[in-house]
Amino acid sequence: MNSHGVREGPGVSSRKGMDTAHPHPAPTLPSDVEAHFEYYARHKGRHRTPRAKASHVLTTDDSRLTNPTSRLTTDDSRYFIILDPEFIQNRLHVRTILHLCIILLAIILSPHMLSAQTTPAAFDLQGHRGCRGLMPENTLPGFIRAIELGVTTLEMDVVVAGDGMIVVSHEPWMSADICTQPGGKLITRDNEKSFNLYKMDYAAIQGFDCGMKVNPKFPDQKKMPVVKPSLKMAVRMIRSFAEDNKHPQPRYNIEIKSDPKDYNVYQPEPAKFVELVVTEIKRLGIEDITTLQSFDPKVLEELNKVAGHKYKIAYLVESGKKLKKNLDLLTFKPDIYSPEYNLVNEQTITDCHAMGIKIIPWTINNIVDMDRLKAWGIDGGITDFPDVVR
Repeated sequence: MNSHGVREGPGVSSRKGMDTAHPHPAPTLPSDVEAHFEYYARHKGRHRTPRAKASHVLTTDDSRLTNPTSRLTTDDSRYFIILDPEFIQNRLHVRTILHLCIILLAIILSPHMLSAQTTPAAFDLQGHRGCRGLMPENTLPGFIRAIELGVTTLEMDVVVAGDGMIVVSHEPWMSADICTQPGGKLITRDNEKSFNLYKMDYAAIQGFDCGMKVNPKFPDQKKMPVVKPSLKMAVRMIRSFAEDNKHPQPRYNIEIKSDPKDYNVYQPEPAKFVELVVTEIKRLGIEDITTLQSFDPKVLEELNKVAGHKYKIAYLVESGKKLKKNLDLLTFKPDIYSPEYNLVNEQTITDCHAMGIKIIPWTINNIVDMDRLKAWGIDGGITDFPDVVR
């Protein structure tokens, strides 16, 4: 192994299927060739290129060169020079050496330059409410599982408790579908909204279980006793888990659950709601890796008013109006347009990109739908099943 972690010696090659030994001994590299190669490797570009060794030189009669496409082989660790034995024996003229080095440098740099020009931005795979198809929604175990499955962003919802705590929850009440009262007593459709989180302190909210009841929409969810976490609790746990287990830190896509008919009943007015959430994400140190989203244009307008904000703003769209009519409801251009996936066609994506807006639909739970939307050019997708829809 050399200092670059590359095995050295005759016949070593990184190409799969290539013979590991060649019948001709590697020629001795003339010192002037080696010196010029070392100079270009040291002075040209940011890519680390190992010093040429005799073992890195192929001769033109080497058996590995029978395939024309193998005449010059590169990988991330080393590069090969093809030289004619007789030409080497007669030494190289300075001009030829320089030409050789320039050609080699171009070959070294061109894959990186091409990659930079053609590689699209990474697809943003978002775990909806963690990974709702597999684990209880908007819970710590759900977020952990989503990280393990490789999502780039954790999508979640937040509401406000009576004591001002930001709570991770899809509804501003205890849903009859997923929650039970302290002691296990059932919550019904008739009384679920009486358990108003905006009127409860967070300590009282923690007395309700939201993981043991079978969710009728996701019968394969793993059941476990869990409570609605605060945003602070969720972020600290997520950060710690990712760091301890060598996972990349995820981004956050936080929906501010807001409905005009619920102002001052189940939630604060938009300005106050935004103030509480923005203050919290800044305190937690995640503003620059967070998208704040909402269906409520008034919330989006308040988000856009925050001077110098680092978070992205996403416009959630559920049904009805087309792209232009939806955007006309705002006085600014959002960073992301996030419609229900079945509202998206290829033209929608083209129009968004023409305006410099990313498009990340929700909730895509079928691999066929995801593949079609990816082919059209969506920038990301939100899914309940990050184990299946990638």
